[in-house]
Amino acid sequence: MNSTRSLIGLILSLSFFPAFADDCTFPGSATDWHGYTLHEFDLDDRPSKVVCPKEAASGNPWIWRARFWGHEPQTDVALLDHGFHVVYTEVGALFGNSEAVARWDEFYTYLTKRHGFGDKPALEGMSRGGLIIYNWAIANPGKVACIYGDAPVLDIKSWPGGKAAGKGSPTDWAKCLEAYGLSEIEALTFSGNPIDNLDALAKANVPLLHVVGDADDVVPVSENTAILEKRYTELGGRVTVISKPGIGHHPHSLKDPKPIVDFILANSDSTSTNYFDTRGGITNSGAVFTQTKKGRVAFLGGSITEMNGWRALIYEELQSRFPNTKFDFVDAGIASTDSTLGAFRLEQDVFKSGKVDLLFVEFAVNDNHNYRSTQDRIRGMEGIIRHARTLNPDIDIIAQYFVELSKMEFYNKGDVPPEIIAHDRVTSHYAVPAINLAKEVTDRINQGEFTWKEDFKDLHPSPFGHQLYRARISRPHNARIPNRSPQLRSRQIHGHPNRRSRQRLELPRIMESR
Repeated sequence: MNSTRSLIGLILSLSFFPAFADDCTFPGSATDWHGYTLHEFDLDDRPSKVVCPKEAASGNPWIWRARFWGHEPQTDVALLDHGFHVVYTEVGALFGNSEAVARWDEFYTYLTKRHGFGDKPALEGMSRGGLIIYNWAIANPGKVACIYGDAPVLDIKSWPGGKAAGKGSPTDWAKCLEAYGLSEIEALTFSGNPIDNLDALAKANVPLLHVVGDADDVVPVSENTAILEKRYTELGGRVTVISKPGIGHHPHSLKDPKPIVDFILANSDSTSTNYFDTRGGITNSGAVFTQTKKGRVAFLGGSITEMNGWRALIYEELQSRFPNTKFDFVDAGIASTDSTLGAFRLEQDVFKSGKVDLLFVEFAVNDNHNYRSTQDRIRGMEGIIRHARTLNPDIDIIAQYFVELSKMEFYNKGDVPPEIIAHDRVTSHYAVPAINLAKEVTDRINQGEFTWKEDFKDLHPSPFGHQLYRARISRPHNARIPNRSPQLRSRQIHGHPNRRSRQRLELPRIMESR
């Protein structure tokens, strides 16, 4: 995203759209709801609800509840604690048809334009609520942060139709047919169900989470979530399913909603600040993965990379996005190593099996802990980039700056950690994309979305922290993970020498161009 455009967008939002935390004013009644203020009003004769957080998180994030307001509210209450708004508008009798989608369009416009809500809500649908959250998301894939479906209906033949293993509901089936304008025969070949139209969501890389009971005989998993999971994965989409053994259609949700809340927090665009510099982009590796059906991806760093966390999640992300590609993943994370050691072990640990197409690099934490000088930090990162591009001029590289308490202290004083300054000089000079997760985590903690002590835990993150890293690294609109149809664009390396030569590379060295 262009930084000037981002700034203009932020200024416009601040100028014309009042922050919801400061202007939680809606028509109708205001009552208490689990310690928060619930506003109930009619919008174009449709019952609607908005619950305000005590202090809205930056960007005014929100979760949009579909159907069964107030049932198993633990996820909604937890998100209110994190500065989210919780909203609802009644469309249950429409079974997610085109009229329901149009009504949701109107409510979305009302909340985003009149009240300054964020552009991408998280969607939450229980049971028949699955129809509207998916049909609206399919019609508006660029307006969705993530989807949480709880025993969701994804095919009207399954429920209320009951045309296979499910119990069905004859009364609701008649209403559903009327809502869609279908005859019984037409409904059996109807192709407007969510499970039939997942392409747009997969292309937009909308992450999905489903919570289901494996003994559900009302909305059977085999007729709904299992089909979606298979098709969405084949399309390159990302879906997580939490299955509750021996549980039927009820109870919904989880007693402890933390896995759901963590998923939504990690995947919500809750801030308008851009923490990613695309620079030269990462289009080459995607072309290799698509055209050759093979790819080698390496992860170079310290213990945060070595541990079973964000790295393993990116394995899944890439394999999901490129289902027909055979990947060789190279784990070159070694605890306590820094950029200087990384430069020296590049050939042995990263390129040991041959050409690498995509390289992730993270050393901002250990360059601090190992007390490396500014010169060491610059030369170490520069050595990695120059050597990698010598071995493969078409390599894509992504640099990451992970968080720790000392980095948060720098940012909270209005400064930038010196190791990030050093690394960013190098990555900027060589047009290497960089993700500043240290700054993002600091800002989001300061905005009250989550805490270091209870959620992120440590510089070696909790599962929540790794999930957040994965979500941020894989955002396709910022090209953090290659998309599925790029064009191969070779970078030109000037004076590419024979590897056996002792001559210096002809690339300008950043240490000599200060």
